[in-house]
Amino acid sequence: MWSNTKTTYYNFVAPSVTTAWTITISNVCGSATDNITVNVIPIPAANLGADKDITAGQSVKLETATDASYSYLWSNTKTTYYNFVAPSTTMSWTITVSNVCGSATDGITVNVSGSPGSSLLSINDNNNKLSSTIYPNPSDGIFNVTINNIKNENIKVEVLNSLGQIVFEDNKNAINNKFYIDIRNFAKGIYQLRITSPKDVLIRSIMKQ
Repeated sequence: MWSNTKTTYYNFVAPSVTTAWTITISNVCGSATDNITVNVIPIPAANLGADKDITAGQSVKLETATDASYSYLWSNTKTTYYNFVAPSTTMSWTITVSNVCGSATDGITVNVSGSPGSSLLSINDNNNKLSSTIYPNPSDGIFNVTINNIKNENIKVEVLNSLGQIVFEDNKNAINNKFYIDIRNFAKGIYQLRITSPKDVLIRSIMKQ
């Protein structure tokens, strides 16, 4: 007798998920029981969702569903289920998800508007509004920053992590509108760069690779 009530010595099964079966064999002398598990490996699925819209200078996380049996390959050679990108112009990416059962591919386009020098957030809408250019972005940790509408002024520079915690803080003098920050010892990921001047506050996304 099988756990699914079959009464033959064999049992054809076609589970959609990993399932265990038990069989009990009996005669006049007694009975014995054994079990077996059929592990179901899912057919790969790739779904990056709808296209995304960002402003130049922003970073965005692209990702698909994850499973322990999957391997991943992005068109930019990344091999994780997610991919942080910061395109300066509209670009497309594809991901191929594979396992022993096959593979599936999906694509996504990130539409970029504005210019890299435009601020993502500023609290001042008058002629003193700050804007910036940050390059390279993404970077290995060295970011060159050029600030518009400021010259030889003292500014406060802060870097915030994904939890909103300040992980870097410095006071700088933006000589000729330019300075750089060094976060090479930080973990990879997306951070917020907050620049405060007597005129305005500017917040930009930066990505440490």
